[in-house]
Amino acid sequence: MATRTIGDSATTTVVRRRTLGETYVGQWLTTTDHKMIGMMYIITGFLFFMVGGLEAMLIRAELAGLSDLAGFRVAWEWLPPWRPADMTDAGRDQLRAIGFSF
Repeated sequence: MATRTIGDSATTTVVRRRTLGETYVGQWLTTTDHKMIGMMYIITGFLFFMVGGLEAMLIRAELAGLSDLAGFRVAWEWLPPWRPADMTDAGRDQLRAIGFSF
């Protein structure tokens, strides 16, 4: 049992510290009551919904500053270099099946 002493040595008062289960937060963390667990799920879901919205706004703010990249172009380089003539008929058929044309 954890105790602490308050006062001088002539008038000492021993106060027992509360355990985790006796505190309000401890009751929420150690509960098996389905109503309290449901409330924790609702609160946690709402908090993560808000965190996700904040992260989405931060990403949008970051992307808004990239307007100077209008002329940016990606140059794809195939390694090792290949030509359509290097493809097999089966490879061409597979690419045609997903919408490519040769």
